[in-house]
Amino acid sequence: MLTFIALTLAFTIGFIAQKIGLCMVKGVRLWFEGDKSFLLAILLSSTLSWVSVFIAYQFQLPLSFNTYQANLSFFVGGLLFGLGAAFNVACGISTFNKLSQGQGRMLFTIIGWIIGWILLSHIHVQADLMAKMLPDYLFYSGFAVVSLILMIWAIRGNKQRFTLWFSMMSIGVLAGLLYLIEPKWTPSQLLQGITHQLLPNNTQATFHALQVFILLALISGMILAAFKDGTFKVQVPSLKQSVIHFIAGILMGIGAALALGGNDTQLLLALPGGSPAGLVTIIAILIGIRMGQLIRRSKWVAAH
Repeated sequence: MLTFIALTLAFTIGFIAQKIGLCMVKGVRLWFEGDKSFLLAILLSSTLSWVSVFIAYQFQLPLSFNTYQANLSFFVGGLLFGLGAAFNVACGISTFNKLSQGQGRMLFTIIGWIIGWILLSHIHVQADLMAKMLPDYLFYSGFAVVSLILMIWAIRGNKQRFTLWFSMMSIGVLAGLLYLIEPKWTPSQLLQGITHQLLPNNTQATFHALQVFILLALISGMILAAFKDGTFKVQVPSLKQSVIHFIAGILMGIGAALALGGNDTQLLLALPGGSPAGLVTIIAILIGIRMGQLIRRSKWVAAH
């Protein structure tokens, strides 16, 4: 029963993410074009995480968000991830969004991501981590108040505002509920597990079947939404596109390894736990994305 619920939640998240075009790279671009609402909706999508925390406390379920004190590793990791995402023109979940639309170049991003994580493991870069206690009920009471204000504001707005904010916050609450069933449900956590599986003499946790089924359910929801919107079209990448996305994936993989997860993990798991490391990583990702966008627009890159 729990497996069915988990797959249903993942399918719904994928469907909504595809319908609204969930992507931090898009959000940063729109921000600098004058539309700040899309990025703000993404960043505040986890305010309804208090729902899953409340359920966990009520039913005495184990709860341990990715909460760590910040250090340089998280900032550098976020910066590299953001740079890679900018050249990939898609972040974590949106990479699978675009793959579900038939964009074959995203396969090279995923391959590069795994290789980037493997490269970092051979360099033996390790973050000096210090686990942080989960915040108390006052923290989540604040989340509840903010989410209530946002919902009232969204309802009182036009249809576009309501659809955007309701969709983003729905992803936040669904992700929190899915976390209660499978804490390592995000795509970047599965890629991390696959990487560990490929390493010789690995002593770290790899991945298990439910994570794979959740990703398949997530992608299935994305594919259905793409077909309904008429955006599905198989696109075979050129050699140049393949190389660019492969390199972008390597940057994203190295960044995710340093920061203990991509932007999906940071937004949906780290920030709801009040993680200083998650906040630093998200800020660095935003900076990295903007830097990457400016580099892509530069005359030198355009000429090549």
